[in-house]
Formats: sequence, structure tokens, C-alpha cells
Amino acid sequence: MKTVYCTIDPRYKKTGKASNGTYNIKLYVYITEKDRKYIRTKFNLTIDEWERLTAKNAKDQRLLEIRNDLREMEANAAKVLNKLDEDATIAEFEETYFEHTHKRDENMLLSYWFEKYMKHLQETNHPHSYVVTMRTSRNSYKEFNPKQRINQITTQFLHQYCSWIDGKNLSLSTKQHYLRNLRTVINFAIEKKVISPNKYPFGNRGFTIGTTSGRKLALLKEKVIELINLDLSKNPELDFCRDIFLFQYLCNGLNVVDMCKLKLKNIDSSGEFLSFIRTKTIRTNTKTIEIKVYLQPVVKKIIEKWGTKKNDAEEYIFPFFETSDGSIRNQTSIRNRTLFMTQKLNKNLKKIGKMLDLPYNMTTGLARHTYATILARSGTHIKDISYGMGHTSTRTTEIYIANSDDQRIKDISNRLI
Repeated sequence: MKTVYCTIDPRYKKTGKASNGTYNIKLYVYITEKDRKYIRTKFNLTIDEWERLTAKNAKDQRLLEIRNDLREMEANAAKVLNKLDEDATIAEFEETYFEHTHKRDENMLLSYWFEKYMKHLQETNHPHSYVVTMRTSRNSYKEFNPKQRINQITTQFLHQYCSWIDGKNLSLSTKQHYLRNLRTVINFAIEKKVISPNKYPFGNRGFTIGTTSGRKLALLKEKVIELINLDLSKNPELDFCRDIFLFQYLCNGLNVVDMCKLKLKNIDSSGEFLSFIRTKTIRTNTKTIEIKVYLQPVVKKIIEKWGTKKNDAEEYIFPFFETSDGSIRNQTSIRNRTLFMTQKLNKNLKKIGKMLDLPYNMTTGLARHTYATILARSGTHIKDISYGMGHTSTRTTEIYIANSDDQRIKDISNRLI
């Protein structure tokens, strides 16, 4: 009867400092009495370790992981053996088995599953920026270990990776970002039933990623007023970028992607309100939030000054996505155009920031932080701020609220005595 199983081979004892007197665990394949073979594996254990590994109440995490790998090996070998003809030989088994194993090994590479998840993101029309950040994370793990298998990621691997990436002098938030992306890919592989949930390395009993608040920046309200009153009439390009920043800020901290996608139909019949759904959350949240913005006179003037002159509900408010002949760009062109516009805005906002004597660079992202921070400091309830920003949790909103500035910290401290 054909059979396969893994066992320790006590015939050949490994000696030396590296082996510590261990024996190789081998895959035993039996076809007939005359046609059988022990096939070496990558595992070497002592007799005591083998006995503990095969015990029903095994508790050693390392041995449990090896046992799972051996069981997987046995299952794969059994599948190959059962598919062979009755008169198949060990040589035929080995050829088929190693071809199958090699293909499976390639499909178990961590980089392969990053690629598979990125393809999933593209097929489900997730923002391109999400795909880009996944690709950056994949490159980091691939540089650390190009042959890392997704079913062999342990807490030990994660600690080793963190030590390695610390040597790259990257920020803590970047490291945590890479780890969160890895966690997402592992969850994806578990969902596809490629790896067992038992091998999940994160969580309360596993590796904890942690969080960091980072440096939060926002304009003070006085600086916003100064920005509004800044005379840029002699420089139309800076004037345009200033107005776009104010539009973002006054429209609930609108980001560039969502701003570029706004159409005239997003403005209600009264002309007083603008409504939209964030691109980022359309396919990620179970509950879709429609954000409603009051169009202040300043905002209406910006639309009148820089917006489209056409009267068609399907026209973009700001014609960023139109070609010279007026046709709408395809999705790839829209993405590239958005990136170009963001770079252009940030380049000019940096110049405007210097005019305002800001100690940091002014960027489009600052509009969102400023919106949240100024409302929070004015006493606005965080739930109202959260709704305005399209967040499903106030914890997300808190990320955008800047830390107290130095003078405010001094003022608060002086209240103590």
C-alpha cells in the first residue's frame, strides 16, 4: 500500500557546533517493498525535540510550527502519490513532487501575495495611492528577504525585520505603516485559505505594531485670515494655489483627489450646499457617508473666479481633468493629472508659506489638519468634526487635530499658579 509520512532518521547523526547532535527529519515514501525512499527535509531535531513535537500536548511554539510544516509536506506528498499510476516509481514521484513543491514555493512567497493583493486592489477600483504604498512595502520586505514565505512569518521574523529596518533610519511611522500593510496581506491570504489562522503572528498574544501620533501641523486661525488677505494679484499662479488651498480648507478639509472630481451636479439647486462622497471610502466602509458642505461667500467667489464657465451638471467644477479639446481623460490620465496638480500646488504653497513666515512647509494636506484643528480649538464637538470629514470613527479624526502650539502650552501651564 502506497504511503508517505515524516519521521526522524536516527541512522545519521549530525555533529558539530551548528547541529548540536541533531538528526534529519525525512519524508518517507513507500510504493512497494523494493521501491521506497527517505527524502531529506530542511528540519533537524534531537530525539527529545522529536518526541515533544509528536506529543499530543506539545506546547513549544517553534516545534508546533515545524509540526504544521511537516503535516503540510505530508499532505502535498500524499496528493502527488495518489495521482500517480499504479505502476509509478519513486523516481517518477520525486520528479512530480519537486515540480509541484517548487511551483507551490513560488506561490507562497510573500512578494507573490503582495502582488496578488495589489491586483485585487486594482480590480476593485481602490485608489491608486493605496497600490503604490503596498508596492513600497513589498519592496522593503523583498529587500530584507526575497525568499520569505508568507506561511513562515512568525513573531521572530517580525522582530528581525524591525531591527533591520531600524538600521535604515526610517521614521517609526514608516515602519508601522509597512507592518500594517503586511498584516493586511496576511489577512488576505488567510481569507483565501492559503495559510491557517493559527499562523497569524499579530494580535494580543503575538506581535504588536503600536501607534505613533507623529508631528501634527496646522495653521492658526490668525494665519488663515492673513492668508485670505494676502495680496497675490501680481502673481496669478500663486493666487490660484492660495485660493485652491482656501477652497480645500473651507470645504471640510477636502483633499486634492476629491476636489478634482467635484462636478457641478454636486452643488444643490439652492447653490448653498455642496455634497460628495470621499473616493477613499466608497469601497472601504460598510456605511457610506455623504459629506455636506456649506458654500461660504469666499468659496463661491473662488468657484466663480477659477471654476468652469460651462453650464452642464456633468462638468467638473475645476477643469483639471479636461484635455485641450474638452474631452474627459481616462482613469490613468486622471490619476497622473491629480499627482501633477498636487505637486504644482505644493511647490507654490511652499512659497506662500514663506510669505506667512511659517516655520514649516505649507502643503495641500495642511488644509485638512487646519480644518480639524481650528474647529476643535473653537469648542466644536469632535463628532461634528468627524462627520464633516467623512470619518466613521472619532479616533480617525483625532489624528488630524494638531498638538497644541508652544504658546498655547505656556498659557495652559500658567493657569496652574
